[in-house]
Amino acid sequence: MNRAYLHLLPPLLLAALLALLLARLAAAGGPGVGPAAAPPIPETNITFDSDVLSVAVQGDYAYVGLESGLVILDITNPLQPVRRGFLDTNVGLPPHFVGSPCCLQIEGDLLVISNNTYIATVDVSDPAHPQLLSPYQQYSNLAIPFRLLNKYLYIVEGGRFHIIDLHDPTHPQEIYRLDDQHLIGDITSIDAEVNSLDGHTYVYMGGREWCYPSIGCSGNAFLVADVTDPTAPYIRSQYQGTYISAVRIEDNYLYLTDLSSSLPIYDATDPFHLQFVGDYQDSEGEFLSYLEVAGNRLAVGGQHRDVIFNVDVSDKLSPQELSIHRNVNFMDLSISREKNCVLLAEGERGLHILCEAQAHPQPPALVWLPMVQAQSEG
Repeated sequence: MNRAYLHLLPPLLLAALLALLLARLAAAGGPGVGPAAAPPIPETNITFDSDVLSVAVQGDYAYVGLESGLVILDITNPLQPVRRGFLDTNVGLPPHFVGSPCCLQIEGDLLVISNNTYIATVDVSDPAHPQLLSPYQQYSNLAIPFRLLNKYLYIVEGGRFHIIDLHDPTHPQEIYRLDDQHLIGDITSIDAEVNSLDGHTYVYMGGREWCYPSIGCSGNAFLVADVTDPTAPYIRSQYQGTYISAVRIEDNYLYLTDLSSSLPIYDATDPFHLQFVGDYQDSEGEFLSYLEVAGNRLAVGGQHRDVIFNVDVSDKLSPQELSIHRNVNFMDLSISREKNCVLLAEGERGLHILCEAQAHPQPPALVWLPMVQAQSEG
């Protein structure tokens, strides 16, 4: 086009031509122009009809607990999940049961769901048609937290420890129960792992002591149980602190939060003689209260559930904080080891999926993908 005529073009047309020219230069890697912008995040039409309470991840599937039931999402492409199945958890329940699965544990084709008091098992071998296997059973007054490992379910509530055999998931059987407030305190977090050195199964329990003005304190804030024989566990107190808010075990390394800005990491090769290895100090002085770990990825939440820290723990001696994400309000979180994503159940805000993206400059950062949201009212 002859430059002599440019002044005759309307300003809007000039702007459009300039934008087109810059876009072509970016695509061609022209001089003075940076790399082409990342493609927009794919949109999804998935909505939920009630608050998102919980989430668990295994392989290509995410299991999402709602007030109205259980939704199964295919996250083969975590940027664009696909709804596969739904289970109405209110069907066939006792009148006093509230069918809101706020707690989930997945292992193979077996999913355990709980509303804090009642527990049931679900067959998810066909994600499109999950099937309730067992009737809802009340094992305790507050059956949370719990951990599923090798067809055994470990439950801790105030002063009590239960082991449920799920080898026949249609008929869960309680095979061990301990009621001892002098040993077991107010446990708020539990995890379990088969030790790679001795082959034994250990359960790690963290919480706080029971304290009363008249009689003082009893119970322990941190316990380790050898449950290799699930009918006769061996339980010992291991930690002298007063409060543990979260505990996770991964590859013989133990991670703890205790409402401070420091997250200690212990070598648990010998579970009854923990060895301090290193710690993660968050850069903003937040009190850390929630955590999940998968491989070398650690997701740590603040005391008020309004911040998530993404941490690389490849070097246990010196963990590296990768990114910080605020404006969250999570009720539950889970890490997808295969997808390198963190999933956050955020109540009426829906489900957020936080995936690693190649940022400039390096290192990689996490970006919010508010792609699965609660359905808006109105």
